[in-house]
Amino acid sequence: MFFRWMQNNAFWGLLCLSALATMDLGHTASTKRGVVSTKKGVGMSSLYYNCNDVEQFTNIAWWYSWGISTAFHSDRDHMCSNELQQKDKYIPMCWGYWPQPPTKKEFNFLAPSSDINKHVLGFYEPNHMRQAFMKPAEAADRWRELEAAGKANGATKFVSPAAAPGGVYDHIQWFDEFFQCCSDCQIDYISTHCYYEKPTEVMDYLKSLWERYNKKIFLTEFALPHTDDADEQLAYMKELLPMLEDAEYVEKYAWFASRKGTGTGYVKSSCSLLDNNLTKDGKYESKLTPLGEYYNNF
Repeated sequence: MFFRWMQNNAFWGLLCLSALATMDLGHTASTKRGVVSTKKGVGMSSLYYNCNDVEQFTNIAWWYSWGISTAFHSDRDHMCSNELQQKDKYIPMCWGYWPQPPTKKEFNFLAPSSDINKHVLGFYEPNHMRQAFMKPAEAADRWRELEAAGKANGATKFVSPAAAPGGVYDHIQWFDEFFQCCSDCQIDYISTHCYYEKPTEVMDYLKSLWERYNKKIFLTEFALPHTDDADEQLAYMKELLPMLEDAEYVEKYAWFASRKGTGTGYVKSSCSLLDNNLTKDGKYESKLTPLGEYYNNF
């Protein structure tokens, strides 16, 4: 459910591994339920971004930006002068593939550490034509390049391409063929997105993936589609979050999204965890919505 423009900017490609950030996935999050969450994350849209957005999320285990690095914080579109918070919780995503041979210098990983895991999120919705579309055999070939480069530079955990329901290529068929073609690959977790309207259907879907492939799940996008009502989003969130936390087959999850712009789309701006209001200088306010407050404090 992200944007086609990602294909044409610096975030796209096997070049994704050039700026893998350091993550500590163990420390985090909420104590509202009496248990500290090591699962809860946020999809942080770099398109609708304010320089102080990340620090609003005080109770998350991890976050990502659909891109390879945190460089967007200070790029020419944002020009942030403040230090980006929670860089240690950032996981890069190799959104797609740049069809050029990589060189060693493009994979500038930080030195490995015994107490820090380094994850890489795989290709974005490869079974969707308008996203990082590629057939399973093609994705397997490109995955081997990603894996080899990642391991050579310190990555230790690999999260699969995020095939998802609704694509032109059935997601289960895509996964089946991909795993068959990539039987020699290291894939530690399965990534997927799910926008089913009933929380029980979301959980049934995730459990079916776990049972089929015997790998825990990164649910990297979810929200209630079609609605402009933030109260409906909140009710959906309140029902689903405890299920995700309690499910042993769910490794990580991240709400879609930190901020979603107004306008049409499958998922409306009611899903925004951060305020969509603009300041006098035309920038977004770094302020949690009521939905964001609940998510942050859960």
